[in-house]
Amino acid sequence: MKIKLLLCLMCFSFVIQAQNTYSYVTDRKFYDPRDLIGYNFRPGAVEIRDEYESELDPGEYSFGITQKNLYVEGGEISGVYTVNNIETTEFGFKLLLMNSRDATMQGHLKVIVNPSQNVEAVVFRKSNKSPEMIFFLNEISDQLNEKESEYFTDIKELKIEDPDSLWTKTVHPFLLIHHGSGIQDRIQITDSTSLVFSRTLRFIDKHAKKKEKQRKKEEKEREKLANEKEMLKDVAVEEDEVVEEVEEISEEEMEKKVRTAKILAFDIGTLKTEEDLEMLDDDIRKDIILKRELQLEIASILKYDDGTVEKKVVSHKIKKVTQREDEAAGPDEERYQLDLETTKGINIYLYLTGDKAISSLEIEDKLFLMRGH
Repeated sequence: MKIKLLLCLMCFSFVIQAQNTYSYVTDRKFYDPRDLIGYNFRPGAVEIRDEYESELDPGEYSFGITQKNLYVEGGEISGVYTVNNIETTEFGFKLLLMNSRDATMQGHLKVIVNPSQNVEAVVFRKSNKSPEMIFFLNEISDQLNEKESEYFTDIKELKIEDPDSLWTKTVHPFLLIHHGSGIQDRIQITDSTSLVFSRTLRFIDKHAKKKEKQRKKEEKEREKLANEKEMLKDVAVEEDEVVEEVEEISEEEMEKKVRTAKILAFDIGTLKTEEDLEMLDDDIRKDIILKRELQLEIASILKYDDGTVEKKVVSHKIKKVTQREDEAAGPDEERYQLDLETTKGINIYLYLTGDKAISSLEIEDKLFLMRGH
């Protein structure tokens, strides 16, 4: 039976992620030690001062951090190290380590953060007797940065001025955090991960059955009249013997007949937008009910322990949207929450910044982050 990679042992998960990609300086901002949990650093170069320096292949070395352990892949330093503590320092963060197989081997991992809160390097020391190894993260290339900038949704890019304006938007998140395992997945363009907010309009004629009955009645009357005319053609009568009876009807009845004919002739299938409905005659519009069906479609990639991947698309019908505001939130923090309640009772939370730009989306055990977090 397949077991999802994202729910497997953290060590194995970090190994799989480290196989063929780098992590770049600008991939993530780190403000707090908690931001490190679940992240996997995959550097592009290594240096030991006064000894050697070398460029690295993608995934040749990796450093995966969990609440309790540091998983290291690469060369002689591969192993699982217990994290005794994570300190905040003037250069960023420092993880105090102990080798899980030998308690006397105590080392550290320094996480070097620049003024933009991005990590530029990690400095690993296996034990007190080992030299520090400086691992530098790569800067993203201009070409890749431009490509990803066009594809992914930035944290301040897409503004939702009011909840109703959400339902025409497509979002491409940049990071996916799994609450169950704590893993932070850096999404690739090839993953085709997307959040599509859509609205379908349904126009319902509340008197459709009554109108259909009236149509059939009028069709029968027209058929009867046509048959009577055909019968008259076969009867030889003098012109002066034919008395044409003219039905006299009031102006009010005439207007009613014209209005009924107009309503019966209207094709509800011609309605596509709310504006189309607003432009209709009052007589027609009052018989039409507009229903708005809201939906969020999430397309993502599932990774399995045998190396295979599967694209999964899940649709959620939204029955209610509630907006909340955290008035204590800072200017760069998530101030607004849109609570999207599904027809199945699942609550999906969309978070907006102070200027109402999309920042993140949380559904059950997953948190999608926009680029720039």
